[in-house]
Amino acid sequence: MKMLDRLEAMPLLGPARVTATNMADQLAYQVNPDTHPEDALRVLICRFLAADTSPETLSQLATAEAWATQEGLSHIAIRIQLLWLAEIGRAHREAVDEHLLQAAVETARDLGICETEALLAKAACEPEHRDTHLKAALKHMSEPR
Repeated sequence: MKMLDRLEAMPLLGPARVTATNMADQLAYQVNPDTHPEDALRVLICRFLAADTSPETLSQLATAEAWATQEGLSHIAIRIQLLWLAEIGRAHREAVDEHLLQAAVETARDLGICETEALLAKAACEPEHRDTHLKAALKHMSEPR
């Protein structure tokens, strides 16, 4: 799905963020979650990243993680978990279970996925190493995939 690939590649700064939110909303109506759960979850992730965070969006993210796990989409589930940990860590670092963070980071490493998300989650949850993790995440984001 070309539109979804375009959405995932969009920068989420300035006016592009509004465009991404609108595109995610449009795609949410076009993707059938029963027949294409992975695409539906990818749209949900993009929508989460483009929109302002609220208790409702965090709740939706937790539900999406459970759905991804149920569908056997562990690569999506771990990405969602890392995004959730990063967001909670930024707002309420003390609320993050360190064992959950470590398990998510280790799972991502073992699967060879989500290096940037893992670094951002660690940056949000480990203030003593925040700068190191952020620099590594920025370096990773600037490398071609």
